[in-house]
Amino acid sequence: MVAFHWNGTALSKTADYPVAPGEARGGFSNTAVNDSVWITGTGTAPRAMNIKDGTLGSTFVSGDVTENILNSSMLNDQAIVENRHMVAFGPAFSNGKFYVFDVTTGMELVAEIDPLGLNVNGNNTGAVIFDAANSRLYLMDTNNAIVAFDISGVIVSNEQLTDVPAVFRLYDNYPNPFNPSTNIQYDLPVASDVSIKVYDIQGRMIANIDKGQQSAGSYTHRFNAGNMASGMYIYRIEAGNFVATKKMMLIK
Repeated sequence: MVAFHWNGTALSKTADYPVAPGEARGGFSNTAVNDSVWITGTGTAPRAMNIKDGTLGSTFVSGDVTENILNSSMLNDQAIVENRHMVAFGPAFSNGKFYVFDVTTGMELVAEIDPLGLNVNGNNTGAVIFDAANSRLYLMDTNNAIVAFDISGVIVSNEQLTDVPAVFRLYDNYPNPFNPSTNIQYDLPVASDVSIKVYDIQGRMIANIDKGQQSAGSYTHRFNAGNMASGMYIYRIEAGNFVATKKMMLIK
């Protein structure tokens, strides 16, 4: 890695920092916290780097996200949000998801965000940008739109109850394949306005289910496709700023 100094009008090179093959190939944090940025690469674990002398810290390890997922996350950013040191990684090569951690005192997973769209991202490239001043987290997945999340809707309280989900999540429907009904399950870490939309494979909306305001918790919606033809369908949940999609197969 090469470090530069910007004096307001021009860049000047200050140092070369050696890294292992693959490290920092994906990129590094847009903002330094305590003189350090996170570097992410291909097949290498994320790790902290001191921007003043290039010293590398220990690799990032999580008890909630497996090593192969973290090591395939190409991009990252960090910010101080409500006195908490937050770090976001993604999109992961292995599943296309994004992950947000609180690293203030440990490595606590606070949000797991599904791939942003329906289009395939073969390279799992994109962008991760915190805008703490405006309480936004911007995520981009190549071939899909940029999505802005309200940070307060992504990051949950440190004092959450044990029976309240830690992150937004949309589960695989069950049974799948199904005929004619299936269960759509989802988790809300905070109270949210929820809607579930069902689309056919051509992108036409078949159903729009407005669940209204729901408190934090786990929910299951029983979806009946009795008047629908056999085929592949896509269901999408919108809960506040959280959006996720899954596929389901109706066989009659």
